[in-house]
Amino acid sequence: MIVDYNGKLTKLPYFFVVGAARSGTTSLHYYLKQHPQIFMPERKEIGFFRFLSTSSQLIRMLETTRSLKLVYKFDDYIGHFEKALDTQMIGEANPGYLYAYKDTIKNIKVVYRENYKNLKIIIILRNPADRAWSDFMLRRRDGREPIENFKEALKPEVYNKRLEDNKGFPVGLGDYIGIGMYYEQVDAYLREFQDVKIFLYDDLCRDTLKVVREIYSFLGVSEGFTPDVKKRYNTSGESKVKLLNTFVTHNYRMKDFLKSFIPFKMKELIRHINPLTDYK
Repeated sequence: MIVDYNGKLTKLPYFFVVGAARSGTTSLHYYLKQHPQIFMPERKEIGFFRFLSTSSQLIRMLETTRSLKLVYKFDDYIGHFEKALDTQMIGEANPGYLYAYKDTIKNIKVVYRENYKNLKIIIILRNPADRAWSDFMLRRRDGREPIENFKEALKPEVYNKRLEDNKGFPVGLGDYIGIGMYYEQVDAYLREFQDVKIFLYDDLCRDTLKVVREIYSFLGVSEGFTPDVKKRYNTSGESKVKLLNTFVTHNYRMKDFLKSFIPFKMKELIRHINPLTDYK
């Protein structure tokens, strides 16, 4: 979609896969990326529309304390779509767009203005309890959850302290319950956008190809294309290559410098090497 933002005509996404987290959005990103009529950026979860209106102070804090590389400048954002062909439909997948729906929708309207009504929104939902467990296991795998017992992590005093510690961080860090409170999140998108399609995680697991082709149909691209849907991306659980996984996911000194020498596909292989049936 060509959008005039601050007097500059720019190619921007025509559709968004907005979440929910731990519900298959990473796999959908790569399945959609395979279609020749669709362009998905190399980086999944760019997150621009979550952070566009975030204060510079909070941005610096997030990048420093959470080792996040945030995209909050427009020129940096559009750079992710420069390789898109004029014949391709651009999309972006970010599960944080559902959880942070207020900021995301507000920022989408700022950038797209009246064109936001033409956007297509894809939502995929998972049983909240299963989603929370998967989120917990992912954080355990990546060393971001010190508590070993899931029940212990959900105790009010522990859970509330985690939320308080992360107060002000618009990324839902460790909010196992809140991320799965879908009603207001989904309702906001249904009210604000004309073309919203909702899918279920269980259906994605049961018949992946059928769901992906339904998304193709929703987007208006050829349904005859058959993507490789055998691989499932960003599974939770404990990596079989613990040393490599720790190197990729933990925040140690010189990590960012050294990681720059590891190809993107290799990092993905390390991160997803555990062949579980759990999608993200």
